[in-house]
Amino acid sequence: MPDRRIRRTARCLAGLAILVPLASAAPPSLGSIPFWNVTEGCWLSENHYLNPAMEPNIPTYASVTCITVTASQIIERETKFYPASNLAESYGGDLARDGEGVEVVKVNLATATGADGAVRTTNSGSSQAIAGQLVMTIPVAPDTAMVTIRNQNDYVDHYRMFITLPTKDRRYIVNLGIVGEPSRQGEVGDLRGMAIFKQSRIDANDAEPWRNRLRTRFAVGVRVTELEDGTLLREPIRGDDDSTDLGEPGAARPDQSRREE
Repeated sequence: MPDRRIRRTARCLAGLAILVPLASAAPPSLGSIPFWNVTEGCWLSENHYLNPAMEPNIPTYASVTCITVTASQIIERETKFYPASNLAESYGGDLARDGEGVEVVKVNLATATGADGAVRTTNSGSSQAIAGQLVMTIPVAPDTAMVTIRNQNDYVDHYRMFITLPTKDRRYIVNLGIVGEPSRQGEVGDLRGMAIFKQSRIDANDAEPWRNRLRTRFAVGVRVTELEDGTLLREPIRGDDDSTDLGEPGAARPDQSRREE
């Protein structure tokens, strides 16, 4: 009998030895996921924003996006450059001037949710400040992913974004804005607008020189940084007597307003 009990105990321990490593195995590093591996780096983008009738709302704007991939997180620093427009005036607030564009800076932080490379955005400035908003990025192929954004009261996704990289140096994004809940914008599921991003890979050392070129191209007078809580921090960056040269922050003015693109 003692020998039988010993053998039975040994078999149980052997089974536990197999199960425990399986249960405690960590998900793979995001860097080992093909989509995130090819996505990492800096991207220069020409962008177009269309209204629901497929007419240009903002015919052309630009952005520089740098993406860092760690074992469990995606860190994306996005800088958009808008020409003089109603949107630029809205972002610039009381610092805006006629004929000037605006620079908008936002840092997105996403965390892995499992072994498939899916991540959930946990911080993305003002658009992420809406209570209950869920932003998921799910790789669906080695070079393609889908992003869905849903607000707490939405019946359907507020945004659906398609990201694909046909080569390692080209990245294209189509972002659909959708009516997520009954509103004056239309019925649930109606298209609110569409943004198209045509991106080319650039060296990380060239990111700031490109930002400077775009500041000049779009006559940027105000930089707006979207903080974690949704506050817009505005600062003049025009080169005149009451501010500083392009690229150097002037007197920053926090603003409690929030934006959602």
